[in-house]
Amino acid sequence: MYGEGSHAEGLLQVISMHILCTVLIEFFDITASL
Repeated sequence: MYGEGSHAEGLLQVISMHILCTVLIEFFDITASL
């Protein structure tokens, strides 16, 4: 049922979410220090 495409797509989604969360945390940290 699942192919390489689905696995890569899921992995990309997880990485994108991780990057988004990291950017948001960094943004809030910078905002808090101002």
